[in-house]
Amino acid sequence: MKRTLWVILGVILLIASITGLTWRSDLPAVELMMKYTTPNSGWMMTGGQNIHFTDAGTGQAILLIHGTGSSLHTWDGWNQMLAGPYRVVRLDLPGFGLSGPQPQGDYSREMYLTLFEDLRKALDIDRWTVVGNSFGGRLAGYYASDHPEVVSGLVLVNASGWPKTESSWNIFDLAKGPAGSLISHCTPKFLIERTLHNVYANDSLVSQDLIDRHYELLLFPGNRDALRDRLLEDYPDWTPETVTSITCPTLFLWGTEDPWFPESDARAWFNAMPNATFKAIPNAGHLPMEEVPVRTVAQFQPWHQMAIAP
Repeated sequence: MKRTLWVILGVILLIASITGLTWRSDLPAVELMMKYTTPNSGWMMTGGQNIHFTDAGTGQAILLIHGTGSSLHTWDGWNQMLAGPYRVVRLDLPGFGLSGPQPQGDYSREMYLTLFEDLRKALDIDRWTVVGNSFGGRLAGYYASDHPEVVSGLVLVNASGWPKTESSWNIFDLAKGPAGSLISHCTPKFLIERTLHNVYANDSLVSQDLIDRHYELLLFPGNRDALRDRLLEDYPDWTPETVTSITCPTLFLWGTEDPWFPESDARAWFNAMPNATFKAIPNAGHLPMEEVPVRTVAQFQPWHQMAIAP
């Protein structure tokens, strides 16, 4: 009995010490805005909050949507290469980047689609091609399905949304569980670094600047609580029946070394789509547009020129 009490006490002390070492306060919003806004940054008030976006270039419009735990900066490579011949629009989704948490805690499908439409109208864009990675790909698919009149093309980059045939644990599963509230305050940087190494196929491309950006923007005021709220929201997966509602030309860009969403599942999704093209990206992980932007843009541009009428 005495030994059991000592073990329990030891565990409590260990948890307390780890908590003390990893406890992190939010970083000042102004400091992060000064560091992470760009020359093309803009702000749009919608749903009671200011949404951070960038708008660069001319020509046919493209909307780039990032995934969970990320920000519009994940598209830096694409923006640099495409913002000449195209009008490239990126945004920080509510709860991520510099946009901060949604004031009402609303992370519903409807909120996101309203946001995209508000942004399109604010920028006076009639139609655009919508590109999404991971959770952003799921949202892009919803948008193409619900608003075919404004979505001229769809690009799914290692997107979520198709039922998984095999389970794979990731850091976001931790945030959904009992430890989720603790993660809102205890945010070890090594966990961010480990996750990036996991989703990149080439470890040498995980730079300190990349780690710092992901970590610091997670510490934007309210973003950690928002991450948990967003992860607890339920979003419907596609089925062979419902996916036929997406009628626009669709391009699958898939990093073949994705530990979370395997190529085999993506191929099943692709086979159910009525008007789709599939391009595998070898030696790239879950974020191929960030890891190998030159190779992914090289697949995107010819497809867009052929599939999307000006």
